[in-house]
Amino acid sequence: MQVMNLIKQFTHSLLPVFLFLGLAGHTQVGIGTTTPNRSAILDVSGDDGGLLPPRMTQDEMNNILVSPDAEGLLIYCTDCSPKGMYYYDGSYFLNSITEIPSGAVSVTGRIWMDRNLGATQVASSSTDALSFGDLYQWGRGSDGHQLRSSGTTNALSGSDVPGHGDFILESDALGDGDWRSPQNHDLWDGVSGINNPCPSGYRLPTDREWEAETINWSSRDASGAFISSLKLPLAGFRHNDTGTIEEESFAGYYWSSTVASINYASVLVLGPGSAENTTVLRGEGYSVRCIKDY
Repeated sequence: MQVMNLIKQFTHSLLPVFLFLGLAGHTQVGIGTTTPNRSAILDVSGDDGGLLPPRMTQDEMNNILVSPDAEGLLIYCTDCSPKGMYYYDGSYFLNSITEIPSGAVSVTGRIWMDRNLGATQVASSSTDALSFGDLYQWGRGSDGHQLRSSGTTNALSGSDVPGHGDFILESDALGDGDWRSPQNHDLWDGVSGINNPCPSGYRLPTDREWEAETINWSSRDASGAFISSLKLPLAGFRHNDTGTIEEESFAGYYWSSTVASINYASVLVLGPGSAENTTVLRGEGYSVRCIKDY
């Protein structure tokens, strides 16, 4: 009976909550109590039940069109890894205990982020622009340069943190295709990398980890990349010498943390007929998909 009374009180209390919270900053509502705590706007009290939040699968949760100003939105995810309470931080749904995003478990058993860094949603197709996300220069942190609308500069950086959000173009004088001079090979080295842009507990994958995924796809190409649990879109790339963005919806370029040579790093390239690791100049702007650290 007490549970039924609580439900009735909850139903009758919703209307005054919505009507009066916007009118009086100190309005308080109690459900199951006539003396709500003075620090609470809404105080729910009971001794034979709890407060049950919305329960969703990971796909249902990630398909919500959440606006950036909905920080704090709470959902219980029934099949996430780990399952539990997730809150929206303005960009991702994070587990309330581990503070890591909801992940996508791949055929290799590894947990990856379910979308590209900067993407607002999981890809609904290979050409879903909302899933493209940002384009990072190898080794740089999330300083604003990764935004597709960021400005450009010809001035190379002499430090690991340039101190601005411009996309740094290749220097004709040096011709090494990197944004930093002198170069630093350790910027994305593991979860503790100096400029690791991934959420806590995540890092850039190595070229071998990318290879392990691609060989298990239904087809080793853009189609297989999207059909896989990672749902990788064709987000295009940004030229290191001009700053222009090209090949959106035609090809995808995904950085690894692996340094290939003095001027190059390894990248996964997705196209209509192939998915292969190759090496490119580090000043190019490519997508980042984070993997959970061991």
